[in-house]
Amino acid sequence: KEKITMWVIVLLMMQFGEHRVASNQVVYPTEDACELDRATMMINLEMSKPEPNAVALSKCVKLEPKVSL
Repeated sequence: KEKITMWVIVLLMMQFGEHRVASNQVVYPTEDACELDRATMMINLEMSKPEPNAVALSKCVKLEPKVSL
């Protein structure tokens, strides 16, 4: 039985003492695919941040179902 592994990008954006947790709503089949999109996303976020002190953090997170669907 093949084990299904999925990856998602989790974002934490902080500005003016407030934070927002988000995702780009994409499920990736491999860590490499996730990391490639994450790197591109972080470059775009850094270039378009609303003010100099805004911060964005991100991570590719592995999801493994515990129960077979």
